[in-house]
Amino acid sequence: MLEVLERYDKVPWIATFVIGITIFYISSLEFGTSSTGTGNLSIVYHVGIFFIFSLLFLISVVKREKIFLIPLVIIISIIYGILDELHQFFVPGRYSSFFDIILNIMGITMASSLYTALTLYKKHNS
Repeated sequence: MLEVLERYDKVPWIATFVIGITIFYISSLEFGTSSTGTGNLSIVYHVGIFFIFSLLFLISVVKREKIFLIPLVIIISIIYGILDELHQFFVPGRYSSFFDIILNIMGITMASSLYTALTLYKKHNS
């Protein structure tokens, strides 16, 4: 699967962009005051969406050739996760949460770890 995405380099870039816009859009939605609080769905959303975003971003930038760029992608993804929470602070009915930032970072870390492991495995077995 990774080979296919890496071969067609426009596809992961477009998907990364779409996921980034989706994150921004969902963060822009106004919710009533009853929806404040972190439920299981929110946890799955934060970890999952930033896992997908980071994995696609890594595939777009690194392509298993430029491993030295992995930390840069991680940093940019974390900054985007923090900015997403800051953005929510200004949306009526929404709130910013340090816990949500941690969940975003967990998704980013999981994606980065998986991608790095698969990349190193592939290089080792080539």
